[in-house]
Amino acid sequence: MPALPAGIVAQHSALAALITDVRAAHARGASWEELAMKLDQLVATVTEHFQSEEQEMARARYPLLVEHAKNHETFLRRLRILREECDRRETELMSVFMDLLENWFKNHERTADELVLEHLAGNN
Repeated sequence: MPALPAGIVAQHSALAALITDVRAAHARGASWEELAMKLDQLVATVTEHFQSEEQEMARARYPLLVEHAKNHETFLRRLRILREECDRRETELMSVFMDLLENWFKNHERTADELVLEHLAGNN
């Protein structure tokens, strides 16, 4: 299995840290404004990471790019729903959503992203 490129490792670490930060802020009863700010940062970081990753896959002619991009969009859609819940001040489901998003991200990193890395390694 190929090693993760340093940039992807850093991006994945940053995403994991942001998810943890949102979860911790919610657990300690952060204000709606603080939660919104943290979720906005997470949405922006995730969007940037996914765009970068998809551009790299397109350059490498990754055969599962469309499927992979759909998975990314699903994650972003769920993250935006969570953000909307914050705007409505309805975070009863935040813990459930955070579990879902965190588990999705970890699984995606271990499975789909590994397939991409194998493809990229074979194209070098």
